[in-house]
Amino acid sequence: EEFLKTASHKLRHNEDMQFAFTYFNYLMEAKVKLSSRQIFDNLDTDHSGVLSNRELRLLASRLYPLPLSNSSLTQMDNVISDCIRSNARKLLHLAKESNSISPRVTKRIFLSCKSLLLKIGKSSIYSRRNKYQFEAMSAYQEQYVYITN
Repeated sequence: EEFLKTASHKLRHNEDMQFAFTYFNYLMEAKVKLSSRQIFDNLDTDHSGVLSNRELRLLASRLYPLPLSNSSLTQMDNVISDCIRSNARKLLHLAKESNSISPRVTKRIFLSCKSLLLKIGKSSIYSRRNKYQFEAMSAYQEQYVYITN
């Protein structure tokens, strides 16, 4: 409706649609769904191919309310342990970290863990992400730069 109204004016009018605002709004609102592989790669901050305890705590902090309770961590550990037990025959290279209660979570285990992926899919952080990165600035933060010779 606004586009038709704008198109009907031969000269600029105070009710005209601002195309730049519309485009910037699109850029800010465009979302993309991350694949399971992309989620694992985002979590694996050290790029070791295995989610460390720190990386698993980061995942827990995004799935459970903060501050994290022992029951939340135990619940997530149980989900991962169930996945490992159900896939143990396929994944013979499993091992426990020497200083950890949590089992090692490789990309293969992560991708085969349907219950964990379902929980992650319900999370608002991983369900839809902004397609384009942007930073909203307040009027106070805006600065003009003068170009001089």
